[in-house]
Amino acid sequence: MFGFGGAMEGVISSSRQSPDLSPHETFPVEWWFIQGYFEGKRLGRRNFMTALFRAGNSTNARTADPGAMLLVSTLDPAIGRHTYHSRISPAIIANYRDMARQFGNARFSPLLANTVVNGHLKDALADIDAGRVQLDGHEPSFSAYPFRFQWNGFSFRQHDGMVDLDFALPGNEPACSFRLSPRTPWMNEQDISLNNHGPVAYVVCPRLEIAGTAGDEEVSGRAWIDHQWGGYIGWLMADHNDDYHPIGWDWFGVNLDDGTDLLLMVYRHVNTNKTIANLAYIFEEDRVVRPQQGFSVRPTGYWRSPHTAQKYPVAWRIDIPQAQIGLDFTPRSLDQEIPVFGMNAIWEGAGCVTGTHKGRPVTGEARLELHGYGYVLTLRDFLARRLKRFFNRHRPAFVAKDRFSRTVQICDRN
Repeated sequence: MFGFGGAMEGVISSSRQSPDLSPHETFPVEWWFIQGYFEGKRLGRRNFMTALFRAGNSTNARTADPGAMLLVSTLDPAIGRHTYHSRISPAIIANYRDMARQFGNARFSPLLANTVVNGHLKDALADIDAGRVQLDGHEPSFSAYPFRFQWNGFSFRQHDGMVDLDFALPGNEPACSFRLSPRTPWMNEQDISLNNHGPVAYVVCPRLEIAGTAGDEEVSGRAWIDHQWGGYIGWLMADHNDDYHPIGWDWFGVNLDDGTDLLLMVYRHVNTNKTIANLAYIFEEDRVVRPQQGFSVRPTGYWRSPHTAQKYPVAWRIDIPQAQIGLDFTPRSLDQEIPVFGMNAIWEGAGCVTGTHKGRPVTGEARLELHGYGYVLTLRDFLARRLKRFFNRHRPAFVAKDRFSRTVQICDRN
């Protein structure tokens, strides 16, 4: 059971007024995340996600060239087809190289650090060579007050309390042009302490109405937006007593059919898999509550990727006793892995929940993000990844015969 202390309990400030989503240039890393679903009569239903990252040099965030990374994914839940697009600007490579050397020098002897870092960078660049990650030479454009971002066909603009989003879906899917209008208050939490890590800031609106087009067809749907920045060092790293290490997390965004929304996040020390900190917020009517007695999440099913050989916990049990919430998360498709430059990959997927809330049956839409399962932190990790890639290349059935995914169910596609 994860709990909270003192100042982090009770009702959280929220507002109907949309906060400014402009970049915070003094922080080396921040991101804007939109996920949800849309549907049209001809197109049917699609779950989608866009994640935009601004990443600079950790030693000089303000003056370093801010690199951009963009992840876009879509899922056709009727057939379980998942497609993705992962791209970076050239500055991401330079900034990531500096971070990797900083991390390697802090953990290994000079000779070994050079070997591991060069091998890790070679693996990261191999994702570009293989087409899993695209290196986009077009210049990304960040502007503020109001926030506006443009980059080679992708546009994110804030105005008059709403958000306009234009992007091309991966594969042969149509281009989308959406207007997102908030239907619930925004949460704006600043200076969140993560047990000597951080602080971090978190801005969230869990329900926005989508109106727009996909190709030449009118569509509608629902979205979730969050914006995060704070005490991350380098590329998604936390500094604890001068010990540089990546952090991982398990993130849940849930929209229940009774109007309640949930945000749950468990931060993990990737080296030890021990919990660093956790966050839980319940959005109900016009208020946001942090449960005083905490919550629990535990994996109930796993899937091993045939692409990276990584094992992910993709099915979960969620319990929030104080709120009388008990839910089971089920993915809409097992393979919702996305390649990410320098991180190998993440599992970022749409799902559904079933369970009870205050004694009544509930269902809902949900998304799960699993970050930090593919890091290379030790020489053993480095050698293990090389072996996995060898087997993937020469024996595809090596991971196809996976005992973990046999017991995982997916959401009903009807």
